[in-house]
Amino acid sequence: MGPKSKELRDRFEESVLVSTHGSCSPVIATGNGIYVWDVDGYRYVDMSSQVGISSLGQRHPIVMKDIIEYYSESEDQRDGKLTACIGSDFIHPLMVELAEELKRITPGNFPKKVGFKAGGGEAIDSCVKFLKKISPGRPFFLSFVGAFHGRVGSALQLTCSKYVQKDGYERSGYFIKAPFNTDFDYLRSLIGCEFRGDQINAVFLELIQGEGGIVPADSIWLAELMEICKEYDIAVVDDEIQAGLGRTGKMWACEHYGVIPDILVTSKALGFGSAIAAFVVDANLINENITKGWDSETSYAPPDACLKALATIRAIEKENLVANAEKMGEILSRRLKVFECLYPQYYKARGIGLMCGLEFSLNGRPDIRTRDEFIRQALNEGLPFMGAGRGKPEKNPTVRFMPPLCINAEQLNDVMDRVEKIIFNIMS
Repeated sequence: MGPKSKELRDRFEESVLVSTHGSCSPVIATGNGIYVWDVDGYRYVDMSSQVGISSLGQRHPIVMKDIIEYYSESEDQRDGKLTACIGSDFIHPLMVELAEELKRITPGNFPKKVGFKAGGGEAIDSCVKFLKKISPGRPFFLSFVGAFHGRVGSALQLTCSKYVQKDGYERSGYFIKAPFNTDFDYLRSLIGCEFRGDQINAVFLELIQGEGGIVPADSIWLAELMEICKEYDIAVVDDEIQAGLGRTGKMWACEHYGVIPDILVTSKALGFGSAIAAFVVDANLINENITKGWDSETSYAPPDACLKALATIRAIEKENLVANAEKMGEILSRRLKVFECLYPQYYKARGIGLMCGLEFSLNGRPDIRTRDEFIRQALNEGLPFMGAGRGKPEKNPTVRFMPPLCINAEQLNDVMDRVEKIIFNIMS
């Protein structure tokens, strides 16, 4: 860590109330494409895409062009673009355009409506509120061990990846947890024995658990879950906050499984760094209980965030970044699998597209010492990695491999050559 980084980190610790920053994470100041530079001038490859918010990399030309054009000065005062608008009370064109685009690109051939929030957790919370309103006789909600749906309100009740995220927070008995990817009998006994099926309002799930360790849903297990939901008319809420918008080699992770959710939630990559989230609802669910004023927020689809979101969707489609994520994901997965094949007792690779993880273990138990050594050496190679996994944050055995969707084969192979060198050095 350079002197400017150390000085800024000390000031940060003195003034900012936050608890998730790693002690060795770089203090980044500038960026371009897949690269970021810290305040001391050292270059890094953004191997986590900032947990998904910079999926297009930094300063993507399509998004930057739209931002510059939008905010360029106009001699006509009436042509000056909005810089602020409370979208819950005033309509502006970009909000309408974004809602229409999200309806177009999300799965399901049925009428849809879109709600906006400032962040993914708030959007999940609003989904719970919406579902309670339309089905007041169904008080229970099901999520899964390892899930992360947010840190606020009902989203935190649904979250079950690390106790520290909700330690000291009052739990509600209306939010049920079940094992992810295992135990069909438990699902059947839970829904139909412990609870009447018509008491369960909705199932919330990540098709690829992110914070829980980059764990894709098992297709057979998921098919059984979807059958239960169909049998008891349980709504399906697909949390695509981290996995959506091309990350997995499909526009949405649910497309890998043929699942068409009743509600789809997106955020992170949508805003290109601005705070925005959206939940896209099957309009057939809406009934007389959804009245004006049922949900609102001051930061409801602000113009700048909508502008970036529209440009993000256009960039993904124009540059075929979904196909690129699929192609680069094949390279990434193949190279990660090499470590699993060479050292099966130490490494486990998993993921889809450019949402992959490498789990560090020793005979089935988390190997945190090796993981920490890998992260330390990788940072020295200009590769800042982030951990993931269930339980204590300092005990998470998985490292995320989630580079920007615009990474090319030469760049990715260069990264993996460095990763290979580190792994072989550790194992020697």
